[in-house]
Amino acid sequence: MFISTLYQNSIKPEPMKTSILFLFLGLSTLTFAQMPTVNIVVEEMPMPGGLIPSSGLPYRTYRLYLEPTPNWELLTIYGLQGSSLVIETLGDFYQDPLGGPTSLDIDEALIPSNPSLAFDSWLTIGAESSLNNLLFSLPLDGSVFNDWELGNDLIIDDIIGGSVAIPSPGMLTQNVPDANGRILIAQLTSNSTISGHINSQFRLLNEDGSIFLLAGGGGPVTALVTNFFSIQYYDFCPSDFNSSGNVDISDLLIFLSNFGCSGDCIADLTGDNATTVADMLQFLSEIGQSCLSEF
Repeated sequence: MFISTLYQNSIKPEPMKTSILFLFLGLSTLTFAQMPTVNIVVEEMPMPGGLIPSSGLPYRTYRLYLEPTPNWELLTIYGLQGSSLVIETLGDFYQDPLGGPTSLDIDEALIPSNPSLAFDSWLTIGAESSLNNLLFSLPLDGSVFNDWELGNDLIIDDIIGGSVAIPSPGMLTQNVPDANGRILIAQLTSNSTISGHINSQFRLLNEDGSIFLLAGGGGPVTALVTNFFSIQYYDFCPSDFNSSGNVDISDLLIFLSNFGCSGDCIADLTGDNATTVADMLQFLSEIGQSCLSEF
């Protein structure tokens, strides 16, 4: 499992527009001396080889987290005209038939009998399944996610917009950093490079987790943040037959079971339509190699 921290970008302490879906119960964003620093963190998740058939390169799964400075809670992930949300790939996204566009659609009870569901692509705030999940999405009909659910890019950039959000009164655990200082916002499974930018709205908290209010009867302090990310997919481990992210003993067993094959051979590393000693020598040169993507 590989973890990488990407860069944060574009924090905007300015009045929020009042005509868009992600507005959070009339909150306003106020200029404040301590705006948050928010990093985006990518973690690659191991996947059993061959679990999800691909017409191209093997699928790989990544989880995206936001890592804010202390005492800020995440209220919403959003996109709209002028502040687009973009998650795109050069290949396609895996969308499981039993899943959906948010973690609310992930029923943990179904995963043992349907293991590919664990690698569905979705958005969230802090929860990886429907269990005890306070998330909701707008628009309510989920139409903004229709193309994404077909395996295409997710682009939200129209005047109506779309979002996933938490109705937080403060003192919640789902939308604040975990023990590692991170808030889960997405799981993405694709067979190629993924990139994009994600908008978020944060709100300042007191040390005890209650909502911070400006002195003199003022309101809460919120900040709008845009983070850019890129996950480069490199298929530089031909010997990683099971797409585990490493060339190891399990790949050796696959190679040995295919040794002597002729024709369309999974262990044909030299491209001569056979698995021979030449392929064995190339395999041995790669064993022990890590094959994870670059962030």
